[in-house]
Amino acid sequence: MKKAVLFVHGLAGGMDTWGAFKSLIEGEDELDYDPFFYVYPSALLRIFSLFQSKYGDIRALSNGLKTYIDYTLDKYDEIVLVAHSLCVFR
Repeated sequence: MKKAVLFVHGLAGGMDTWGAFKSLIEGEDELDYDPFFYVYPSALLRIFSLFQSKYGDIRALSNGLKTYIDYTLDKYDEIVLVAHSLCVFR
């Protein structure tokens, strides 16, 4: 069974949100998960217009996440989502 863990950052986050998680997971023999990181446009300056911006609304962001999962993780039998702060799933 192929398993993945998908990290999704929060507001003003990015790849650096998760620090050394990738190497920690890959270095642990007992964890049988392949780590992935979904990165989307986010900035603290958007806090007041979070749901309407040049990056799209929350629905567009969640559609982007779904597309990422459908096409990048389609070979995995199990996917664990680890989300930080301002992640909204519908």
